[in-house]
Amino acid sequence: MPWFDTAARRWKIFYCNETDGTTRTAVASNEGMDSLSHPNSWTWSDEQPSQKTYSISNPFEVGGKSYVFLDYRLFAVSLAVSDTGPAGPYTLLPDSNTPLINRTEPGNRSWIENPIVTPLPSKRFAAMFDWVQGGGQPAGSPLPYLGFAWSPTGLDWPAENGELVSVEPAGGGKIWSDLVRTPTALIPEEDGSFTVFYAARDTRNASSRTGNATQPYTNCSVPPAEAETEMETETERVVGAAGARGGEGSAPPPPPPGWGDGCFWGLGKLTHRLSFPKDA
Repeated sequence: MPWFDTAARRWKIFYCNETDGTTRTAVASNEGMDSLSHPNSWTWSDEQPSQKTYSISNPFEVGGKSYVFLDYRLFAVSLAVSDTGPAGPYTLLPDSNTPLINRTEPGNRSWIENPIVTPLPSKRFAAMFDWVQGGGQPAGSPLPYLGFAWSPTGLDWPAENGELVSVEPAGGGKIWSDLVRTPTALIPEEDGSFTVFYAARDTRNASSRTGNATQPYTNCSVPPAEAETEMETETERVVGAAGARGGEGSAPPPPPPGWGDGCFWGLGKLTHRLSFPKDA
């Protein structure tokens, strides 16, 4: 997600190198809040928001400090704080209450990745996130969902405030994808609802050579490093690059079908209306 650095007067984007767990920052060539409405080129800066992470969210401010979500274990996120502004660097808060949602359900393994945080007019905070489902229908996952969670403070994200948001068409109908990944922030609409865009693909008719039967999609495939896919059993330590990040816990879900030989993705869109308990 791009975010605006008020001190630099430029839009920036955080990137994560999943091979070595380091992050980088790209900076837009044009100044000004409205510069994204014009063509930009993006260049790397020397800013490194964090290290030892698998994903990083957009920065958001609470009480004068900047926070991000970091993937401190494979598909397990926690808050990190910066005392020097949104550009970082960020230090992990391992004791923060950030489960976002219950990570497992009967018969299905689930992991969280890439929360995108949106401050709301009600002074609450909301997060949309990738509810990793283990590779789509061929791997036995249910129909696709995104994750949604909200926080009264931006610092506490209890599991009971999390829910799954279906990407099935309203009123039923054929769904074009069975594998959903990274969402955008919540984009407010005039009727009080929010629009969300997300990455998705159809693995139901995928072949190992073409990735998908239906075009057009963008080929964004990057073969994972060998160490990245070398995992032990669920009860043993995650090894390779995951272990180097300090990860203790269960092994991740298998890579999505076609990863490394044609991972074709499309762009989905949904509308979501937020609801909160009356006393929240």
